[in-house]
Amino acid sequence: MSTPSNASSPSHVAQIESDCSKSWTTSAGQSRMVWRRWGNGPALILLHGGAGSWQHWIRNIGHLSKGHTLWIPDMPGFGDSDLPRDGLDADTLAPMVLKGALEVLQGRDFQLIGFSFGALVAGYMAAADPATLRSLVLVSAAGMGMMGDFSSLKPLRKIEDRAERDEVLRHNLQLIMLSRAECIDDLAIAIQGDVAPKDRVRNRKRAHEDILASIAATWSRPAYGIWGDEDPIYQGRIDRLEAKVSQLGLRSHTVLPRAGHWLQYQDADAFHSTLHEYLHDGMK
Repeated sequence: MSTPSNASSPSHVAQIESDCSKSWTTSAGQSRMVWRRWGNGPALILLHGGAGSWQHWIRNIGHLSKGHTLWIPDMPGFGDSDLPRDGLDADTLAPMVLKGALEVLQGRDFQLIGFSFGALVAGYMAAADPATLRSLVLVSAAGMGMMGDFSSLKPLRKIEDRAERDEVLRHNLQLIMLSRAECIDDLAIAIQGDVAPKDRVRNRKRAHEDILASIAATWSRPAYGIWGDEDPIYQGRIDRLEAKVSQLGLRSHTVLPRAGHWLQYQDADAFHSTLHEYLHDGMK
């Protein structure tokens, strides 16, 4: 995969996307879900978070595709995929995503990684116990009853001035996604500005519920977790997070230092190091 000279510029998104191939699956009638594919090797499915798209993995695709075939969907109601119906949530999205995954994989084994809201979707998918699933990795998982108050998020609607819009995006990114101002570069702002307005899955409730432990009790495959100690959802409550994680029955987990919620973007190197350990272990 070619790498642009400035991997922090918005043009990086177009360059990365130009290297993928696209497939579409259908759910709930004729609603289409887009899947992007990179690389060759064992299959790895990556699920984005809420208000996101495949771009949540922009700093990981080049690295992970060197040893894996990456399949990254825009889940229904996000990004470039259709919204099949109103009232979707993690539990109702999971069967649609799993159906699409099994279709594109055509019987191949796979490992599954979910970020934030996508981790909860992945948890529901693992609970369905697909025969070809090898392991599950949760990244900054939602559904642990610890969501904070983000009422100070600023709306983007009707803001047409570019500089003002960028400042709103910067504010929202630091509030919920990236814990350090120096990590909020032009690429992060461009991604947030593109994907957040495309989020049509409204009133998601499962992410706020303390539900992941009960789902985890049904998993039959090895599961792992990665969190950041500066994630605003858990900041100041790491002891409580550790207590919640202990209820998930994970084979192993890591809390990365100086990492926020979007930790695979903020500290991609540490994320890759931890993830490779878990992916290797999950294939044993």
